[in-house]
Amino acid sequence: MKMAGSTTVNFDFLMEFRSKIGPNYGSEDLCMLLYSIVKREKPAVVVELGTGLGVTTAWIAAAMKENGFGKIYSVDNGEHYAPASKPWWKTQFRNRLEPLVAIPDYARFIDSVFAHANVAEHVKFIYGDIDLENLGWLDSVMKADSPDASAPSVPLIDIVFADYNHSPTNTAKIIASFLPCMTPVSSIFIDSASTHYPSYLMLERIVQLFDQGRVPVQMLDHLRQAESREKLSKVVAASNFKLMHLVEKQNRAQNSTAWLRIEPTSLLPALAIHMH
Repeated sequence: MKMAGSTTVNFDFLMEFRSKIGPNYGSEDLCMLLYSIVKREKPAVVVELGTGLGVTTAWIAAAMKENGFGKIYSVDNGEHYAPASKPWWKTQFRNRLEPLVAIPDYARFIDSVFAHANVAEHVKFIYGDIDLENLGWLDSVMKADSPDASAPSVPLIDIVFADYNHSPTNTAKIIASFLPCMTPVSSIFIDSASTHYPSYLMLERIVQLFDQGRVPVQMLDHLRQAESREKLSKVVAASNFKLMHLVEKQNRAQNSTAWLRIEPTSLLPALAIHMH
């Protein structure tokens, strides 16, 4: 259903973008799941590692627009963007998507997607490499973009969605890098990790150690700053971790997402106020 007016999300465009472009990267259903989670949990800050063609980004931003607040910070260097080399490009970018077909520049293409979906105010696209060794590049963007740019601290992150490198080593680095930056009730999604057996085993082992209050030495060694190592250890000690493997019934390379849920150690469900 199309929602009229410049202040509403263009769901006609989003649905066509999802159905035609989403299957090329396995995001046509995952984007809907993340849209629903954002609608329900109402995060203020989402970080996406790997924008791709912006399908999931746009749907998360759409949920934020409906919520009335929130910003997704999405980073990608666009190295995969080569429209002329993809046989399906011109055949799938038709109808409402046709204005996007001839855009040669990746950053302009991504900005155009968000503009057509009418969600641009809820997206901050970062055109560059993903550096897990030092998140200063992200901190500076988030701090400058914060309503209170003079605040001494960087806003905490509610959701991380990683969709670029799900190797075991990188999976561990993603969790080590971002866990000290997360809100007490938060989630880290790592796409395709659950059906890549080495990464699956890595995630299971990490959560096993976290549940014992232990942090693997490799994760501590990854963090250069003593403050970050201390924060990571404190988060692990004060939190419960739930690992869910979301697997699609489809035989394709990108058919799963690992969901690591972080919650405070408590007798009550996360965010519950009263016990009945």
